[in-house]
Amino acid sequence: MLIDPASAVGGLETAAPPDPGRVRFPALEGLRGLAAVSIVAYHAAIDTKAILSSAAGAALARLDVGVAVFFVLSGFLLYRPFVVAHLAGRSFPRLTPYLRNRFLRIFPAWWLAFGVVTLGLHRIGFFHPVDVFLYVSLLVGYVPHLFVLNGLYQSWTLTLEITFYVALPLFAWVVTRRRGDVRTKARAHLAAVVGAGALGLALRAYAASADPGTGWLIRLPTEMALFAIGMAFAVSSARSQVIGNDSLPARTLGRHPAVSWLLAAAAYWWLSYGLGLPVRDTLVPLTTAQEMGRHVLFGVVALFLVAPAVFGDQRRGLIRRVLGSRPLSALGLVSYGVYLWHADLMRGLLIGPGDPLRHVSSFRYLTVFGATLVLTLAVASVSYFVVEKPALRLKARS
Repeated sequence: MLIDPASAVGGLETAAPPDPGRVRFPALEGLRGLAAVSIVAYHAAIDTKAILSSAAGAALARLDVGVAVFFVLSGFLLYRPFVVAHLAGRSFPRLTPYLRNRFLRIFPAWWLAFGVVTLGLHRIGFFHPVDVFLYVSLLVGYVPHLFVLNGLYQSWTLTLEITFYVALPLFAWVVTRRRGDVRTKARAHLAAVVGAGALGLALRAYAASADPGTGWLIRLPTEMALFAIGMAFAVSSARSQVIGNDSLPARTLGRHPAVSWLLAAAAYWWLSYGLGLPVRDTLVPLTTAQEMGRHVLFGVVALFLVAPAVFGDQRRGLIRRVLGSRPLSALGLVSYGVYLWHADLMRGLLIGPGDPLRHVSSFRYLTVFGATLVLTLAVASVSYFVVEKPALRLKARS
């Protein structure tokens, strides 16, 4: 959710792309791990009602911003190889390895989690035989009532991710028809990405106004602006690699990591306290202004969090050193498993019937969050070494 650059898979991908010169982005691994932890913290706050009982409840209720970070990472790490190949005058990346690698990274671990959550924790019920196919194929995100009523409800983001995986090569192929020098081709990519992001915002505004709370708000077209941020980063990064110098925006974003993160914190504060978003029910339909404000600020927070890990000297700065540290890199390594397992382990074992933590009062949230994280890390590590790593070996041998 892995240092080999050839195994990138979006928000779950490795921290470096398959380019000449072995360009590496070691801080992205730790950032991916922190994004997964933010989702664990978010669900713990929802399930323990800490969003209502804590003074920081409004901030806890917006920790699902970690999903936006995943989408930005997807846009950056998956689009970048296509852009580098185009700018450097190389052939279009082969689609068979690309699709095979996406499959091997996503589905084996998903099938393990699906089997255990269904048969072991009994948290998924089926209303029709077709429902099994929808889960196995990860198309369940297109049927909201299934994942809302069942476990593994975070599956909607994986459905959206694989939709992006399939659509991305077509998008890249269209843009790579543009001929010219490096700067001309880079401008074509950037224009296409900005256009896709703007279209995504327009479609989201229309969907939110026409039918508040509609399932179309969790589809690729209406989430495209978040992916487009990462794709724009990919264009700038690829241009810098091929030309040999950074653009002014890249230099500006990469020069002061602490400032970038302070801007992310400011945007997060406004997201939590400035928009008047509901706290008691985080799934209630929003007004169009609230929906768009929330979505844009999700993107702003993710942009400034990811920027220092993409631009600038990756060997300098406390933020980059912390993100690239061994503990956070290890967390990033198993972050896909953390994302898959945490919610159902928490609800099935910690706060379900019998609730072994029911005696906890003021520290209930921290206890549930900590216990969930420890338990999930253990299960995610087993998933990685038993299922995910062998699948990665298959990719390397192909």
